[in-house]
Order: sequence, then structure tokens, then C-alpha cells
Amino acid sequence: MLRETHRTRRHAAFTLVELLVVIGIIAVLIAILLPALCRVRAQARNTACLSNLHQLGQVAHIYAAENKGWLPTRSNGAPWPPQVLYWTGAKDEGLNHGYDRAWNNALPGMYLIGYAYYGGYPYSHLWVAAKRPRKISDEGSIPLFGDMAEDKHINHPPSGWLYVSHARRANLAGTQASPLAPAGVHCVAIDGSARWYAYHPDPQRSEMEVCIKVPGGSDPGFFWGKPNP
Repeated sequence: MLRETHRTRRHAAFTLVELLVVIGIIAVLIAILLPALCRVRAQARNTACLSNLHQLGQVAHIYAAENKGWLPTRSNGAPWPPQVLYWTGAKDEGLNHGYDRAWNNALPGMYLIGYAYYGGYPYSHLWVAAKRPRKISDEGSIPLFGDMAEDKHINHPPSGWLYVSHARRANLAGTQASPLAPAGVHCVAIDGSARWYAYHPDPQRSEMEVCIKVPGGSDPGFFWGKPNP
């Protein structure tokens, strides 16, 4: 009787081969599911980004409705980059794309949230795009807010791209600097629509274009989504 029980227990145990087979099956399942999970995560990040931009666009519309149609402006003396700043004391810090807080010593207590504001830009000599948002009645396809994307390859080759909200080969996550161009940017336009603008190195095929350029400082410059021709 004891021998039969011992023999039964021995047959119930896993052999090394069986264990290796199970581990192999689990590894295959992970390899199959992981890319799908990464895509879902990237899609969720994109959805949150578009939602944030929609809210920023609504704020600009509310401001314009109370100020004779004029979009919010920035005073002369403000930093030339079109970044949107956020205070570290605020409760919602989920907008931060991983950029360095208080990156500019002249602006203590603030950090970049990864978005740029193009309306009411005060430095005309730095604005190079053909269209420029000033009033809420301007052409509807002109972007108001968008993801940050600055190309410094010409004057600072080691820097490459800065403030890339949707970097390539990084599950579209944000990064402070990238040797690669962004996959694209999200922008919300004056008419309230928000969408994805894909980047291509060929300016004729790209849905992005330079809007702000500082020779010797930011060259080619900051990109935004192309308005309709």
C-alpha cells in the first residue's frame, strides 16, 4: 500500500522537460501579448494628450469670447520658446512628459508640461510660418496648442531634437532629448479640432513645419502642425 502511494506521488510530479515546456509556452504568450499591450498603452497616452489639448483650446476660446475675439498673448520679455509652463504646487502633475522641472533658472518653481502655445506670440522676427494665430476668427485649421518638438540639428548637432513628446522607438513616450525626429505631434486648432500630425524628413510630405526659428539658437526650430494651404 505504501509502495503504491509513493509510486502515485512520483507520477504526479512535474518532470524537468514538462517544466521547461510550460516556461516556453509562457514566454511565447508574453512575446505575443507584449506588443499589443504596448500599443494599447501608447493609444491611451495619445487619447490623454488629445484630451489635454482640447481643454487648453477651450480655455483659449473662453478667453477670446471675453476679450473681443483676441487670443491670449504673452508680454515682451517672456521666454522666446512657446512652451506652456506649469506650477509644481498644482495637484495634477500628470501632464508632465518627463521634462526637467524648473529647466530655466529664470522661472523657478515651474516646469514644462510638454505643450506649446502658438497664439499671440510676441516676437514677430522669430515667427517663420506663413500663418499665425492672433484672433479666434482666424482660419480654423491654424493650430493653437500642440506638443513640443524642437529641432536643433543645424546649430547644435549633438542635441538633436528636444522636448519630444512622442519619440520614435520609445512607445511614443516623451523624452527630454532624442537623436531621432518625433513620430509626430498632436495639435488643437482654432476650430477646436485636435488631431495627429505625422512627421516626415521631406517637408513636402510632412504634416509638420517650422513655426519659430532662432538663428544660432534654435535651428531649424520649433515645429507645429501644418495649417491647411
